[in-house]
Amino acid sequence: MRDVVYALITLLKADAGVAAVASTRVYRKKLPLNPTFPAITVSKVDNIRDEITNTGGYAHARVQVTTWAESPGPEEGLAESCADVLHRLTNKTVTYGTGGWVRIISVTDAGGIPDDNAEIPLYMEHRDFIVHYDYQ
Repeated sequence: MRDVVYALITLLKADAGVAAVASTRVYRKKLPLNPTFPAITVSKVDNIRDEITNTGGYAHARVQVTTWAESPGPEEGLAESCADVLHRLTNKTVTYGTGGWVRIISVTDAGGIPDDNAEIPLYMEHRDFIVHYDYQ
């Protein structure tokens, strides 16, 4: 099975700059109960298989990376570190878990925005990426 989110989580956890701030606190979709901050969540927003224009078994996924902190500042720098990691991905095969792999063709930064929701006592930076990858 090919799981682009787990592949990206593996890459983010392995990066020294990200790990220096978030350690291994990179999660799929949501934070655990009583998390330690700063932390990162990675979620697939949508996925389009490109079988009509490209028969090579490729897909485009929009993936959101959200960085979290308890005070203002760390989430912004962490979001930039995540973007730096993902911008380096071109024609890279990423292995994860026990036998999982994804070949990432390219990643495009689709933009980011801070979330200043006063109802949540946390600071968040949401950043979207378009990931073109091999799903076969």
